[in-house]
Amino acid sequence: MKKNILLLLLPLSVFAQDYEWVIDKSKTYPTVSSCVRKKDYLKVDQKYCIQSLSVQYLWLKSKTKKCGMFTMDNEFIKTAEDSNCVSCIMPAKDDATLLKLVNHIDDMQPVILNKDARVDLYAQNIESKYKVKKVDKNPYKTTATSVEYRYSGEKLKPGECLYMKVPKHLQGKPVLFVNLGHTQAYADNTGYDEQKKWDDNPGLTTVQVNEENSLGETKWRYWDGMSSGDYGAKFAEPGSMELEGLYEWYKNGHKDVKTGTKSYKPLYTDAIRLCSIGKDPVTIGSLILKVAPNAADHYDEYKISSSNNMGDPLTAKGRSYGSRSDALELENWGGGSTKTLKNGLKTDGSSIEVPVKPGKKLDSFEISIGDQKKNGKSGWAKLNVRVLKKDGSSVWIIRNENVPPEGVLVGAPEVDYVMQEGDKLLVEPKDHNTFVMGLRVGTSD
Repeated sequence: MKKNILLLLLPLSVFAQDYEWVIDKSKTYPTVSSCVRKKDYLKVDQKYCIQSLSVQYLWLKSKTKKCGMFTMDNEFIKTAEDSNCVSCIMPAKDDATLLKLVNHIDDMQPVILNKDARVDLYAQNIESKYKVKKVDKNPYKTTATSVEYRYSGEKLKPGECLYMKVPKHLQGKPVLFVNLGHTQAYADNTGYDEQKKWDDNPGLTTVQVNEENSLGETKWRYWDGMSSGDYGAKFAEPGSMELEGLYEWYKNGHKDVKTGTKSYKPLYTDAIRLCSIGKDPVTIGSLILKVAPNAADHYDEYKISSSNNMGDPLTAKGRSYGSRSDALELENWGGGSTKTLKNGLKTDGSSIEVPVKPGKKLDSFEISIGDQKKNGKSGWAKLNVRVLKKDGSSVWIIRNENVPPEGVLVGAPEVDYVMQEGDKLLVEPKDHNTFVMGLRVGTSD
């Protein structure tokens, strides 16, 4: 049988009915033809069950005009009764172009290209430009505001992509920050000159997020901050794993992959992809996506630089970083500024202790910080922010995140936490000198 058929399965959404309808996944092929009533797993009128689940589907005819259901591998599994075969169609041509099966984040969707069939934009976009190396639905860790994927070294050849699912509880919150861990193995490096610090065949990784939309279409967008290649791509430096911070998406803006149209609107996403678009392969170590915390009841802002303003906590409107000339300089070994801080802030030259409000739930933490050298080049500082509890344990808010040359990092506790007497809220940069221009803490009663 030629593979000239189409099966389109979209995500299921159960509507309120007398019974809850489900797909019986115990079947060898758990397709819509396995629709049952959950209460007693009683087979019911299939057409009604499918309508109740709002499954959009097409029955298809083979060359012999037999109408039926097909698996995702295009294997015929069930002959449909005439009463069910209400949407039988034939492809326009027997040799119509059939795209390769691709891993959707939630489904496998074969797509056929002809004038009569709806083209699945997600699959079309993948197949026209990139090859799917892997689709990952199992994050290493999730919190109320972040998802983290880790890899022992996932190599992406030029043109290959790694796709990652964004958990549902994060999909309704705006993207704030992405931390990419990548490198290039020395064995894959064909053009780097150590003395000139230049690579004729760079390894480049672009981070793209799919803008969530009700139609399920593909709308890949990328961060419009400082980059080394097309689509906001970052250079994968040979050697140790490098952490790249793609920060403040609502302030730096983001662009559409297809059109290049820029936007500063809040961006919501259901999927991420990392694509290798350089001349040499790249190796992926990790990916962290952070979204905006819930709005807090109260915000306490600590201005260090006189011209720093944190701006709106959800849109960054009115934000200004302030001046380095009157910022707080921090050094790992305690040799930073000892300037007098206001509003109860304390510093030892290498860290900052922020006042806590016992009995208040800690919702969010923002810091205006940078590691840019005075010659204009970026540093390599990392930032830790935590609540040090009286018993010596820690509640992490920001952990080992790349500090931007100048920008605002946002975090929230990895678990809900109500602050207690004796707690210390600590800001602890490391690995490079930093300057801090302001802080803001969000709390709820």
